[in-house]
Amino acid sequence: MSELPAFSPIEFIDEPSTDNIPKDVKEVIDRVAQSFLRLHGDKLVSVYAHGSTVRGDFDQTVSDIDLAIITSEAGDSQELIDEEGQLLARLGADSEYRLDISTRDIQEFEAGSRPMNAAILAASGACVYGQEINFANFAPTDRLEFVEAVTTFYLREQDIVRSLDLKERESKSVRRIQKFTVRVLFALAVLEGAPFTTSRPKQLGLIQEYAPTYSISAEDTYRAIESGVQSFDDAFNVYSKACDSLRALLAQE
Repeated sequence: MSELPAFSPIEFIDEPSTDNIPKDVKEVIDRVAQSFLRLHGDKLVSVYAHGSTVRGDFDQTVSDIDLAIITSEAGDSQELIDEEGQLLARLGADSEYRLDISTRDIQEFEAGSRPMNAAILAASGACVYGQEINFANFAPTDRLEFVEAVTTFYLREQDIVRSLDLKERESKSVRRIQKFTVRVLFALAVLEGAPFTTSRPKQLGLIQEYAPTYSISAEDTYRAIESGVQSFDDAFNVYSKACDSLRALLAQE
């Protein structure tokens, strides 16, 4: 395993703009924003589009419309959870596009409990409704903080999947596990010095350039990226190797 690099500030390389959103996608986003405005009223702070939706590489055949709904109220009441769930189901059923919508309380960002979401929105987010927010203020300040934030979920997911019985494990798609693997490999690349991007093609290129310097073999990296793993067990084994390498690296700190 290579020597740990200096933990310099993260460089964001995505260039989001609402000008990049296709016209028909804008119409869908407007319907979503109006629906959440009716639900939350004046507690709806912002609606942010992110990822390929605002990068200019949106492809209806493979891309989701990625939206973050920012409110000024906690979404932990059962009534609100039920209402949002019903709204998301209706929006999904009525749209010809795949929608990936998350709802977040602005106080979560201010308290520092959403560092990964803040990094994503700082790198590739554009405000499509409401108040502009400088998410860079809430994002991790150096590479180690970023990697600890981005990998918490994926390391936890490894333990969760490992504990499932055979039937439940097989219900989790190979594609989902490979997606997790790519993100863990990219976290290793960021630690090594790669700039932060939410663009999958750019992530894959940076993984090829940086991540193999750790104990992830070139074969493992290729299999994770090129979807060369056919079975769930094989996919999970590659994912576990990536997680174990990351755990070992973070343990040095």
